[in-house]
Amino acid sequence: MVRWASSLVLIAACGFPRPADVADPRSCVDGICTDPNYPFCDEGGEISGAAKTCVAVSCIAGEFAACHGDVELNCNSAGTTYDALQCALGCDPAIGCRLCEPNQTVCANGKVQTCDASGAVTSSEICPLGCFQDQPRCRNIDPSNDLGKYLDMVANPPDLDLKNATFATGTGIVTTATQTVTVPNFLTGPSGDGAPIRVYIVNSLKLTNASVELGTMGPSAPGLAIVTRRDISLEGTITILSAGQCTPGAAVIGCRPAGSGAWDPSVSSGGGGGANGTDGADGGSVVNTYPGGIKDVASGTALLVPLRGGCSGTSIVGSYQNGGGAIQFSSGTAIHVDATVDARGFDGSYGFSPDNASIWAGGGGGGGSILLEAPEVVLGATAKLLTAGGNGYSTCPATNCGAGGVGATATTPATQGADIQFAVGASAGGGGGGLGRVRINTRTGVYAKTSSTVEDAVLTTGVLSTR
Repeated sequence: MVRWASSLVLIAACGFPRPADVADPRSCVDGICTDPNYPFCDEGGEISGAAKTCVAVSCIAGEFAACHGDVELNCNSAGTTYDALQCALGCDPAIGCRLCEPNQTVCANGKVQTCDASGAVTSSEICPLGCFQDQPRCRNIDPSNDLGKYLDMVANPPDLDLKNATFATGTGIVTTATQTVTVPNFLTGPSGDGAPIRVYIVNSLKLTNASVELGTMGPSAPGLAIVTRRDISLEGTITILSAGQCTPGAAVIGCRPAGSGAWDPSVSSGGGGGANGTDGADGGSVVNTYPGGIKDVASGTALLVPLRGGCSGTSIVGSYQNGGGAIQFSSGTAIHVDATVDARGFDGSYGFSPDNASIWAGGGGGGGSILLEAPEVVLGATAKLLTAGGNGYSTCPATNCGAGGVGATATTPATQGADIQFAVGASAGGGGGGLGRVRINTRTGVYAKTSSTVEDAVLTTGVLSTR
C-alpha cells in the first residue's frame, strides 16, 4: 500500500500574490531540504504531486512508495524518509524495480520476483529477512525451540482476529466468549529442563485480551507458543493464569531438581523463593529451632532455549505450584505489542502441619519467561512485559508470624522472609521469588520501543535465525 502525502497548495495571503523575491520555504529546486519536519525532496512529484517540493514523511519501513524514472523510492528503516534504489531493468509503478528477465525467478534487493515468457512480472514478494545468495527465495524465520517444522506442516494456516480468548495448553482448545476456535496445534515434548510446548500455527494474528491456562497442576503442564507467517498484533492484556510447576523430585518448567524452593514440611519455617533469571530469596527461620527454606538460584538460558518458566516456591504436596509460566511469539514479518503480557510469579501459599498446630509459609514463585521474535518487533506506548517474582507468604491465622519476603523486580532483588522466635504455631515468612526473563530476537538485534514501555524482566536481545 502506498501512502501519499497531501499535495502542497500555496495560497497567497488575502488574495495578493507573494512578492517575487520571497523564496518558497518548501521548495527544493536545489535538491536540499533543511526543515526536519519536511525532510524529503520530492523531485519528480511522485509522492506529493508537486515536483521539487520538500514533504513530510510517515511511512512503513521497507514499503515501496513510488518510481522516479528508473529509481525505486522505498521507506527507510526508521519510517522517516525515502531511500532511492537504481533499477537495472527499470521501475514498475505497481511493484518497484523489475528484477527478472523472461522465464526467471530472481531474489535480490530484498524481493523475490518471477517473470513469464514475455518478461511480465507474475509475482513479486518482499523478503523481510533478505534473500539467499545461492538460490532465488526469501530467507524465512527459523523459530526458537525447533518450532519451524510445525509451521511447515500446515499448508494454509488461518488468519485470526481473537478477542477475549482462552488458550488451554493442556488440550489445545481455544475459546472466545462466544465460540470454540479451531487452530492447528501440536504438543512437543520437553527439551532438557524446559517445558513441553503447545504450538499453535497461524498465518496472521491479532489478539485482544487473552488468558493462557497452562493445564492441570503437575509436571506435564505445557507452555504456549504461537508461530505465524505474517504479523502478530497484541493488545489489551495477555495473562498466564496458571503457574510453572516445580514438584520435589521432578525437573519441570524451569525448576531445579528435588528440594528447589522447598522447606521441611514437618516444621513451620518459611519456604525459599523460586527463581528464573535471578535468585529467589531464603525463607525465614523459627529461630534456634528450624532453619528456613533454601532459595532457588538463577537458572535457564538467556536465549530461552529451552523454553521454560519460573521455579515454584511452594512445593508442598497438595499445595499449588506458583512459578510464572512461559510464552513464545514467533512471526515471519513483525510483532507489534500494545498489550500487558503478564508472566509474573504467583505469591506463596501455605499449608498446615498434620496436627494443625503450625502453618507452613510458602515462598514466592519465580517470574516466568516471554520470548518475542520477528524481523521487526515494536513495543508501543502501552506495552508492558511483566515477569516479576511473587511475594512470600506472610499472613496466617496465628499472631506470631514472620513477614514474607518481596518478589524481585527489574530494579530490586528478592528479599528474605522474616525470622521469628520459637512459639507454638510460629511461622517464619516465605522468601520472595526471583525475576523472570524476556528475550527479543529481530533481524538486526534491535527493536523499537517508546519512553513509556515497561520491561520488568531480565532482558536480553539477539539476531533471528533464518532458514
